[in-house]
Amino acid sequence: MGTLLVMLINFTLTNFRCFRNEATFSMLSGPRFKTHSHALTPLPGWRSKSLLPLAALYGGNASGKSTLLEALKQMKAAVMDGEVPEYTPFELDEVSPSRPTQFCIVILVDSIVWEYSFSYREKTVYHEKLAKLTAQSSVTIFERDLIKKSFSLSRALFARKETSLHSLAEGIISTTPPHKLSLVDITQRGILDHLLRPIVNWFTSALCIISASSKNVNLGLNLLQHTDDFTRELAAADTGMEELTFHDVQDMTPEIALHKSLASKMKGDGVLQSVQDPSLLIIKDNDSLHVKRCFSKHSFGDGKETLFTLSQESDGTRRLMHLLPTLLDRDQSPHVFVIDELDRSLHTDLSRHLIVRHLDICASERERGIPSTQLIFTTHDVMLLDSSLLRKDELWGVERQADHSSVLIPFLIYKDIRSDTAIRKSYMEGRMGAIPQLLP
Repeated sequence: MGTLLVMLINFTLTNFRCFRNEATFSMLSGPRFKTHSHALTPLPGWRSKSLLPLAALYGGNASGKSTLLEALKQMKAAVMDGEVPEYTPFELDEVSPSRPTQFCIVILVDSIVWEYSFSYREKTVYHEKLAKLTAQSSVTIFERDLIKKSFSLSRALFARKETSLHSLAEGIISTTPPHKLSLVDITQRGILDHLLRPIVNWFTSALCIISASSKNVNLGLNLLQHTDDFTRELAAADTGMEELTFHDVQDMTPEIALHKSLASKMKGDGVLQSVQDPSLLIIKDNDSLHVKRCFSKHSFGDGKETLFTLSQESDGTRRLMHLLPTLLDRDQSPHVFVIDELDRSLHTDLSRHLIVRHLDICASERERGIPSTQLIFTTHDVMLLDSSLLRKDELWGVERQADHSSVLIPFLIYKDIRSDTAIRKSYMEGRMGAIPQLLP
């Protein structure tokens, strides 16, 4: 699988009660910063451009940080479902309800740079476009404009003898229902599948959005597949946990009976995870069913050992366990992880540890020619504002304006705050905005 990275996100979110005007979020590196440059991903065909391994978004409560993640989640859902989501306009002015929401994202998939955009309002797609970008040009693959009633598909994608296939594909674009996306419609019909399927797969599989309260629904399976890796990472994070281990469960509770019944109906061997308790697994092997539960091993002061269920672990430890898949099992499955409140329930040193581990893995991936993973996160932890950890071009602020709309601020625009400046001090002094405006 090729590299799957996000380069640029551009949107006008009039249906998110927050960003009324155009906002642009970039993962392109600035040329002047050398911090963890070994972890940057070179951009094929773009000599002076590299992609950043991470980005941090700061801002006060209710500033709009989570709205950015919600917007990406909506865009992902639109591609997964094939149709645009419900429209709820910004309610604090009279203009926004009449304006469409616009999404535009630039991604690198299999060494090709794509720009995909669509705008919609009230379940109607106004405009949709897919273009292939190079450092010198932009080639439109298809474009659909329901306002102008114009539809086009590049003929260069088809051989001369495939005139009828081109006409069929262009006809699909022109007849796609107003609430559906042509990108998905064409792909589902198997036309240009080799070209478009990787883009759809990027949204459905590579873009992973983790809200502040969400949990890894596959945690139990991850623990089973990467027990040693989880043990190593959790021990290194000073959780007090010495080992993760799976033990047979003999109890026959209603929940276990239900999951055993479901597992028995699976075709072939496999593992079924409990929805209520991710540490509980039903393993089907040669028509035999085994119920196992994951425990963590801890030691008393005198060396004696005891087992904890995962529910007995602290909030911080459980949060860390749900976040660890962002560091594990990445060799063949590059992702763009977008995490809301990375620091929730985590000590500053632990948040920093996650960032450093991510950067180290990115550097190792680059050395081995393995597709890299990106990490985008929101945070309130000002102790992470450290120029030895985060580059200035990786720092962003989200600020709520007097009219309750939000703006996205790249800290890169503050020229007088150099990379060797105490960024944390400048931020706390309000020199870069994106801090709460408290009343005296």
